[in-house]
Amino acid sequence: MAEETLPNPNTPRSNFRGLRGLAWACYLGSSWTWIIGMVWPAIIVRDYGVWGWVAFAAPNVIGAAAMGIVLRKPGASRAMVERHRSACQWFSIITICYHAFVVFWLFDRAFDVVGWVAPVLLTVVFILAGRWILPIAVLITIVSWVCFATVGNLPEAWPDMQRTPPSDTIDLVIFAAIAPIGFLLCPYLDLTFHRAAQQSESTSGGAPMTFLIGFGVVFFSMIIFSLAYAEILAPMMAAETTWNDSVISNSSRWRLALGVHMIIQASFTVAIHLRQLRQARKERSESMNRVMNGLCVAAVLALIVISVPRGLKGIELDEAIYRAFLIFYGVVFPAYMLMHVVPTRGSVNQGIRDCGLILAILVAFPLAWVGFVEKQNWFMVGAGSAILCVRIALDMMAYKRGNS
Repeated sequence: MAEETLPNPNTPRSNFRGLRGLAWACYLGSSWTWIIGMVWPAIIVRDYGVWGWVAFAAPNVIGAAAMGIVLRKPGASRAMVERHRSACQWFSIITICYHAFVVFWLFDRAFDVVGWVAPVLLTVVFILAGRWILPIAVLITIVSWVCFATVGNLPEAWPDMQRTPPSDTIDLVIFAAIAPIGFLLCPYLDLTFHRAAQQSESTSGGAPMTFLIGFGVVFFSMIIFSLAYAEILAPMMAAETTWNDSVISNSSRWRLALGVHMIIQASFTVAIHLRQLRQARKERSESMNRVMNGLCVAAVLALIVISVPRGLKGIELDEAIYRAFLIFYGVVFPAYMLMHVVPTRGSVNQGIRDCGLILAILVAFPLAWVGFVEKQNWFMVGAGSAILCVRIALDMMAYKRGNS
């Protein structure tokens, strides 16, 4: 029998596969660089100091990169999307709405009319880009790096390591304990991640390498940039504050760098989520579709009702709404993952899983509101505990049924 010839890693075809993997890594990094990674670090550093950013960054990078390893087998990503399409589509819908809110709130406040006109126009351009979306992802990554290099060495950059944050150490510990829940679970409902995972199956190194570079290098560099401008962005979240009121109001260099970076990244994220929603198939689980539709619509209505100005403890309304959106990524989507995606020790029928999901969200949602929005951090522990308790109950039911 003739000896099998191994492919030469230096052939043009292998090099092309490697370059394509790098392009998808840029796609992933820019997909995840959105209004959580670009804006929330400013709030975290303000409230918890630089160690809060560390507690935010570590599980964020690790959780997203791990998805490439978990779904490394060919077909694993496609199978998951087929089983959980409704939840994945809701993840994209909420993410798009989140971006729309931040664009018309913070971007308009920081960059005037350009802050909302440019994202709308760029989003349309990126949607229509077709096969050029990968080169655009690479270009966006390079442009953001240039923006970082332009202002990263200025004296106003980087937070003061000696500044004492207003929150107690125990609040930082609570935040560090709760943050990983969303960051470790939410990536699996991101349709753009699944797109990259499926396309990376034929690249050099496969999905694990693409995700490792995409989040360990590209995305990580972007949230380091977020740390650099955290103390510049945070004051602009106060009511009636604009760029002209900031400490660098006379710096066109800062305004151009931040404006370009934040606008192109947000526009790209919205565009590729819209592209994935458009490409998604119509077939889905009708039962789960009704449950997820009902839960997400109810959660949106609840946020609208309770976000009416009512003297939140020192928190401006716009920031309160921004924080309220985080409940989807800290409660609703992680609860779905734990009840419907993470395997149990035995079989549990769909109806019981649905009931568990509804119960977990009904209990955790108000606790998360007080924790995330009203900054009573101990309630965040209650919200996380409620979800985990329901999940443990499902495991116990599955175990008993398996041994009966």
